Amino acid sequence: MVMRWRRRPPERPAAGRDTTWLLRHVLALVALLAAPTALAGPDDDDDDDGEAAAELRIAAEPIVEAPAPAVYDFADDLVPETVAVSPGGARDIDLVRAAIESGGVPTAQQITAEGLFAEHDLPLRVSGRCEQTLCLRLETIAATLIAAPAVHYLAQIGFASDLDLTSFRRPRLNLVIVMDHSSSMAGNPIETARAAAIALVDQLGPGDQASLVSFGAAPQVLVRGVATPDSSLTSSLASITPAGATGLERGLYTGFEVARRTSVGFPGATRVVLITDDRPTVGQTAPGAFFSLVSAAASRGVGLTTLGVGPQFAAPLAYKLSSVRGGNVLYLRSPEHARERIAGELDTLVTELAHALVIELDPAPGMRVTDVYGVPGELLVREGDRVSLRVETIFLSKRRGAIYLALAPKGRANLPREPVRTGARLGEVRLRYRALDQALRSDRA
Repeated sequence: MVMRWRRRPPERPAAGRDTTWLLRHVLALVALLAAPTALAGPDDDDDDDGEAAAELRIAAEPIVEAPAPAVYDFADDLVPETVAVSPGGARDIDLVRAAIESGGVPTAQQITAEGLFAEHDLPLRVSGRCEQTLCLRLETIAATLIAAPAVHYLAQIGFASDLDLTSFRRPRLNLVIVMDHSSSMAGNPIETARAAAIALVDQLGPGDQASLVSFGAAPQVLVRGVATPDSSLTSSLASITPAGATGLERGLYTGFEVARRTSVGFPGATRVVLITDDRPTVGQTAPGAFFSLVSAAASRGVGLTTLGVGPQFAAPLAYKLSSVRGGNVLYLRSPEHARERIAGELDTLVTELAHALVIELDPAPGMRVTDVYGVPGELLVREGDRVSLRVETIFLSKRRGAIYLALAPKGRANLPREPVRTGARLGEVRLRYRALDQALRSDRA
C-alpha cells in the first residue's frame, strides 16, 4: 500500500465548535497510534486502506496555536510634524520612589500626577497638520474607575506642533549653575550635585557660555561667563566641598545677578540651574522671598531649573518655584541616576516653546468634568460647568506627558450607564497661549 501524505492549510476552529474540533484531533491521534497494528495485515482491502489514509491525513494536520497577542505600536499613529511637549513644574516622581525605597512615606505634595505623566511617552493618534507652535489633539475613551464610579469617560489632551525636530536646534545658552555646598550636602548629595553639573556642562557646545556659583552661608562666584567648552568648569566643580549653613536665598540672588550681567550682549537664552537639598537655614527662609526673586528674573526672560538632591530634599519650596514662568524641577537620587537622567536632557530642560497657556474645558449639556489629572490642582478654576487651567510654560520634551479629564453624566450617580454613540460630542476644549514671538495663538477641538 502506498500512502500519500497531503498537507492542507490549517483550519481555525469556528466559534462555538472548539470542543468538536479538539475531539476530532484526539480521535485522529488515537487512530495514528493504532495504525501499525491495523496496517500489518495483507494489502487486500482497498476500503480499509482508504480509511487509514484518511485518518493519517487528519492526524498530519498541525494543531493551530493561538495567535500571539497583538502589540500596539504607538509610533504608527504619529505624523512627522508632531513634537513632544510638557508643562513646567515637576518632571518626575523620583522623590516619591526614594522615600519609599528608604522605608519612608512620601507626602501628598510629593505625589503629583504631572510628575508621573512627565516620565512617560503618552502619545495620541494624530491627524491633520499643525501650522503653529501648539495645536490641540484630543481622544476620549469609555472608562470604569473603581475609585470614581460616577466617571464614564476619560479624555486626554495632547499637543501637536509645526516644530521640525530634524532641523531644530536650541538657541545658544548662557547657563549659570548655582550649587549648594552647605554641610547638609556632605556625602551622596554633593556627589550627586557634582555629577549633575558635569552632565550639564558636557552638553554645552561652541556658542554657549557658562558660569558657576557655589554657596553655603555665603555665595561665591567661581567661574563667570566663560565660552564652552572650558576646563575651568569641571576643575572648579571638583574643588567644591561641603561646609557651613545654607544661605539659599543669597546664593540664588547671586546666581540671578550673574545671569543678568553675563546675558548682556549674549545672543541666546539665559537659564539658572539651582542644585540643592532645598533647606535654607540662614538669611531669608520664607517662600515669599524666593517667589519674588524668581518672578523678577522670569520677567527678564531668565528661567530657573531646580535639581533636588539628597534624601532630605524639601520639595515644597522647589515645587512652588517651578510654577513660575520658565520653571521646572527634577529630583536626582544618586550620582549614577544624575548622569543617566541629565544625559541628553539639557535641551528639554531649557527650551521654552510657549507661555501663559490657558485651557478651557466646556462639557456638553448633560455632562460634567469631575477631575483633571496632569496639572497641579491649584491651577484649576471652576466657573459653573466650565473648568479652566493656566500653565505658565510649555517646554520641549522627549516624552509626551498628558492631561486627562474625567467626565461624568449629570444626575446619574449609581444609575445604569447610557453610553453616547461613537462620534458624539462630549464637550469642547479651547486653547490659547503666547508664542515666543509674543503673538497670541489659539485652537479648539
